[in-house]
Amino acid sequence: MLLPNGQSRPGILMEVLYVPSFQKNLFSSAKAAQFNVETLITKNQSVLRSSINRETLGYAILSDGLYILQCQQKLPSRQSLSTITKPNQFDSIDLWHQHLGHISEARLRLLAPTYGLHFQENAKLKFCLACALGKAKRALTSKGPIPLANQPLQLISTDIFGPFPPSIEGAHYYYTFVDSHS
Repeated sequence: MLLPNGQSRPGILMEVLYVPSFQKNLFSSAKAAQFNVETLITKNQSVLRSSINRETLGYAILSDGLYILQCQQKLPSRQSLSTITKPNQFDSIDLWHQHLGHISEARLRLLAPTYGLHFQENAKLKFCLACALGKAKRALTSKGPIPLANQPLQLISTDIFGPFPPSIEGAHYYYTFVDSHS
């Protein structure tokens, strides 16, 4: 990595996921924090430093809204995903499912030959709580019929609709108010 003073410092990024089709490399400050690396963000740059001894480890310069980490990639330009993570081993199909954004089993099998994903051919995805929660729908809160009011303005229901193209007066939403008595 390059330091702000122009000197270079060798370093190894651990637990890296290599995706050849990405045009940019992404760096996780949260993951770095697990390895005692702090990310200090300023207006034009981000400094990486050890949270143990405060030694500067590297920096990134702001460019087009992204902080560009100042380092040189040591990997060949075209390597498979699995060769970088675990050479000559089968990974769990569930691990790739999570790494690739909870992609379906069918899509994983489709991507496997192209990107060198290695998992056992007869492997099946196990139950994924994150996928189940993502597909869950909110239960209805009403347990029975809404009682009617005995007099006007005792029970009023409201709803909001929109956004819509602006009305003549510039409104984008409209409300409804229904008196349950009438």
